[in-house]
Amino acid sequence: MRLAMPNTCPGLCKEASSAKTRVARAAHGGSGALRILLSMRPILAAGGDTVTASLSIASLAIALVAVLISLVSLYRSHLAPFAVVTVVGDLRLSVDSIKYGKRSWYIASVDMPIQVVNSGARIGRILKYRLKVSYPSLHIDNAYEIFEPVWVVDRRLFAASADRSEWLKNAVVGDWAPFSILPKDSVEQHIVFEQRWDYPVVTKEIAFTLQQAHDGRTGWVDVGSWKLFEIDAEMFAQLAHGASYSTSPDGVPDYDDLQINPVDLHRLLKPAGSPPGPDSEVKESRVVRFLKILRDR
Repeated sequence: MRLAMPNTCPGLCKEASSAKTRVARAAHGGSGALRILLSMRPILAAGGDTVTASLSIASLAIALVAVLISLVSLYRSHLAPFAVVTVVGDLRLSVDSIKYGKRSWYIASVDMPIQVVNSGARIGRILKYRLKVSYPSLHIDNAYEIFEPVWVVDRRLFAASADRSEWLKNAVVGDWAPFSILPKDSVEQHIVFEQRWDYPVVTKEIAFTLQQAHDGRTGWVDVGSWKLFEIDAEMFAQLAHGASYSTSPDGVPDYDDLQINPVDLHRLLKPAGSPPGPDSEVKESRVVRFLKILRDR
């Protein structure tokens, strides 16, 4: 006698087969993702090397800039050669008549403030000054004379002196002489240049050029220039009797022109009424008097 068993194998076999298929697919998919990650490893490694290389280059560039800045600072502070910057002010011409026995002549004096700055890192010397005075209106090529630096004077006392004898007595600091300038330092002098004139000088134009000789340069260096115009006989006579003629360096605006424009500017600003004068008393207002009473209480 045979027992009849239900046939469940087909369904179970199908489920087992499906499960194996899903597992196989999952395993296949996982291995695919793993293979993708493994294939990207060289790229990721290369990218990391690129970033590291970029950071190394940036660090090297920063280091080079720092070294360059240090070298520039070292050069400027310790190695830069003597370098001169010269600043000049207004020039003034005066003439003194000199008599000695039967002879007479004139001493032309030109004074100006001069400041010399050493912008370098080494000490240097100012060896010589000279003032080249030329006469462009004279029909002679290259007509000039040289005024030599004679005196260093106190500018305030020199300007306050009435005549040559007074400033020679009170304002002279000493004879001009070569001097040195320390690094990053300056020297300021008010110098008088002089030349002898045997005759009155009458001309339409005089050109002055200050020249300087110093360490590090060969020959003369022009450091300032001025011009004076229309020195006629009357002007020369005034100079010989105590007057002076001043001018600003070339390239500097003349601020003496049109200091007030229009010339009646203050009249136009005058109020319509009659304001109190500088010596008149200003009356106190009632409010001011009331506040003073409260304060005193």
